[in-house]
Amino acid sequence: MTRLSDISQLGSSFPRTAIALTSPFSLMVLRSFSPFLLISLGLGLFNPLCGLAIPPRNQQMAPATNNRSIPVIYVSSTLGNDGGQGTQQSPFKTITKAVSMAPSNTAIILAPGTYSSQTGEQFPIILHNNVTLQGNPNTKGKDVIITGGGFYTSKTSAQQNITMLGANSSRISGVTITNPNERGYGLWIESSSLIVSQNTFTGNSHDGISIVGISAPIIQDNSFIQNGANGITIYGNSRPEIRNNEFQNTGFGINISQNAAPFVIGNRVFYNKDGIVIQANARPILRNNQIERNQRDGIVAIAESLPDLGNTQEPGGNVIRNNGRYDLNNGTKGQQILAYGNQLAANKIIGPIQLSPYQTTMAGTSPLARQLSNPTSSPGSRTVVANDPSTMTPINTASSLPVYLPESNPANPNSIPIPVPPPESSRLPPQPAPRPQSSGDRVLGLLVPVVSDLILGRRASVPVPPRTQPRQTPQAITQPPQAQPTSVASIGILAVPGPDIPIGSGGGLLPNEVASGNQGDIPLSPMALGLRYRVVVESSSDADLRRVRSVVPEAFTTVVQGRSVVQAGAFRDQYRANYLLQQLTRSGLRARIEMMN
Repeated sequence: MTRLSDISQLGSSFPRTAIALTSPFSLMVLRSFSPFLLISLGLGLFNPLCGLAIPPRNQQMAPATNNRSIPVIYVSSTLGNDGGQGTQQSPFKTITKAVSMAPSNTAIILAPGTYSSQTGEQFPIILHNNVTLQGNPNTKGKDVIITGGGFYTSKTSAQQNITMLGANSSRISGVTITNPNERGYGLWIESSSLIVSQNTFTGNSHDGISIVGISAPIIQDNSFIQNGANGITIYGNSRPEIRNNEFQNTGFGINISQNAAPFVIGNRVFYNKDGIVIQANARPILRNNQIERNQRDGIVAIAESLPDLGNTQEPGGNVIRNNGRYDLNNGTKGQQILAYGNQLAANKIIGPIQLSPYQTTMAGTSPLARQLSNPTSSPGSRTVVANDPSTMTPINTASSLPVYLPESNPANPNSIPIPVPPPESSRLPPQPAPRPQSSGDRVLGLLVPVVSDLILGRRASVPVPPRTQPRQTPQAITQPPQAQPTSVASIGILAVPGPDIPIGSGGGLLPNEVASGNQGDIPLSPMALGLRYRVVVESSSDADLRRVRSVVPEAFTTVVQGRSVVQAGAFRDQYRANYLLQQLTRSGLRARIEMMN
C-alpha cells in the first residue's frame, strides 16, 4: 500500500520519476491515455498517474485532503497478484482483495483491463464506507471493465443479482460496469449516499443503477447505454441528484417509483422505449433535461405521482420533443401536472397538463387514466394487443421492483426475461449532437476519497433566473423521520437566518474566506458567501427547536417564504447539506433541503 503524500513527491526530481515509470503498473496506466492527452499533460508525464490519480500541478486537491496522506492501493487484473503488496511495483490482481484490505479513506486505483470472475473477482463487490474506487474518468472507464454479478439479499427488495454494492461516503469513478446475468443489476445503492461520476453502465440485463431505501447519492456525468430494463431505477424514499448523465437504448431511461423525490437536471435521454417513467407516489423535480426521440413517450406519469416540470418561480427548462407517441403523457389519477417554461408541442401531450399560469391543456383522457380508473378489468382477463395504448398496465409486485409496462411486445427468444420491453435493436443509432457544457459543469478526474469534496472547492451549478423574474420558491427535499440523534457540529455548519437579513461569518467557511473589516454596517447575503443549500425543519415549536439543537446547537427559528421553520445550517455544496439532512431524520425530525436564492 502506498500513500498519496509519498506519490506526489515523485514529480519533484527526474531520477526518482524515471524509476517510478519503470513499474508495470505505471507503464500500463500511461498506455491507457491517448496521444493527445499525453501531449496535453506536458511535463505532467513525469508524474506517473497525472490525470488519473494525482491532479496536475496547477490543480489543487480538495481542502479536506490537502493536509493528510491518503492510503492508495493499486490493482491490475493482468499484471497483479493478490499475494502482492498493493503497490505500484506489486499491485493486487483483484478488486475483491483490494477492498478487503482497504481501511477507511483509502483510494483503490485500477489499471486498464477486465475484472471478472475469470480474473478472480468474487461478486458482488461490496465497497466500504469512505473508499474511492477509480479507474480512468477521462474515458468514463472505457478500458477499465468490471463484468459479472452475484447474489445480494436486499433489506427492501429481496434477493438480487448485482455487480457492486455502494457504501456511504464512497466514490466510484472511471469504470465500466456490466452484469449480463439474468435480472442483473450493475450498481446497487441501498440507504447510502455516495458519488458515482464519469462511469459507463452498459449491458446490464436489468438496470445500470438501482437506488433503494433512503438514499441520497449524486449520480453525475455517467453514460447509461443498452441496459435491459432501466438505465436507472429510483425507489423507496430516495432523494438522489441525477445530473448531466446520458441515457440511451434502454427500456426506460429513468424509472422513478414509490416515494422517491429525485432532482433530475441536465440529463440527455434519447432512443429509449420511454424516456422517463414516474410511478406510484413519486415526486421528482425535472430541470433542463433533453428528452428526445424515444420510441413511445418522452415523460409518462401514472398512479398518484406528481412530477415538478416547472412553475411560476422556476421554469422547467426541459426540451421534450420528437418522441414517437407523446412528449408528455399524464396518466395519473386526477393529478394536474404543471409544466411551465419547457419546450414541448401542445399537440403531443395528453391528460391534464398546465403549460403556463393562463393555459390549461386537456388533451383528451389518457388511456392510462382510463385503465387505472377501471378496477373491474384484470390483466389476466383481457386481450393484450401490441401497440394498443388501452392495454397499458403498471406492475407493482412485492417480488420485484415496480416497472411500468405500457404495452406488450411480440415474443422474442433472445429477449431478456424481465417484465419490461427490451430494446428492439442492438444497433446504436446515430449519436445526437453533444449538449453544450461549460468546463465548470464537469467533474474533474481527480482522486477524491472524501465524498463531500465532489465540488472541489467550487460552488454548485444551480440555474439562476434573470433579475426581472420573481424570486424562486425553494425546492424541498424531504425524508421520513428515523431515530437516534447524532451530533454533527464538527462538519462546520453556518447558521443562516434567511436571504434578507445579515448572514454573519464563521461556521461552513474556511478561515481565509471569512470577510474581514467592519461588517456591522453591511450585511452579507448567502450569494455573497457562495451558500446554495439551506437545511430546515418544518416546525417552530420550542420542543422541536430543542430537538434540532441536540444535533446542531446553533439552530434557530426563522421565517422563509412566509413559513416558520427551524434552520439548522447553510452550505455551499449539496453533500454537506445531505449529510446534515440524514442526521436530523435519524433524530426523528422531518427535515428538508431548500435551494437558496
